[in-house]
Amino acid sequence: SSGINAEYGGCTRRGSCVYFLSQLQQAAMLLLCVLSSVLLGLTAAQSDCYNVTDPEKGKIDYTGEIFKTKSGRICQRWDSQSPHAHKKIPENFPNKDLRENYCRDPDSFGYPWCFTTDPEKKRERCAIPNCADAANAQADAPTDCFKAIPMADGKVIISYGGSVNTTVREIPCQKWTVTEPQLHDRTPEKFPVLCVD
Repeated sequence: SSGINAEYGGCTRRGSCVYFLSQLQQAAMLLLCVLSSVLLGLTAAQSDCYNVTDPEKGKIDYTGEIFKTKSGRICQRWDSQSPHAHKKIPENFPNKDLRENYCRDPDSFGYPWCFTTDPEKKRERCAIPNCADAANAQADAPTDCFKAIPMADGKVIISYGGSVNTTVREIPCQKWTVTEPQLHDRTPEKFPVLCVD
């Protein structure tokens, strides 16, 4: 349960649903939508992706501040020899921006990586996407949100007409026409179509 009590108005085209929410609930949903849009828009601005500058030589450009590997391990500082001894120190690579414990690629592996603070795992790739791939994914990502339409009685109709069909954890949504595995009574037969443009 999402914690938001809503009267379901039914399903519109493309399987979207219309909800009648209180003004407080509408404000919370709008804030969630705005925050999602802002977070998606900050990806490139915060240098959370790397650029390939020379694919043949494996050269990349990444100067962001991510310090975790793809498995969630914390990166070891570049100027530290513990828990892993190495020669990738800032003095040996003065033009590679080996600050703090940020992911980098001093030896042209072709992606950001770091030594980890896990004694059992010396080195690991960081979970930083290629900017070109990130741009394509963002272009393919749903950019639609929902419409908030105030009604005369103080209620607000929230209409979503997008095509998102997975949860934030990428679990596929159950179709409104199906009542298994999750039993529900919000079928199109019980809630006739309410179209709002």
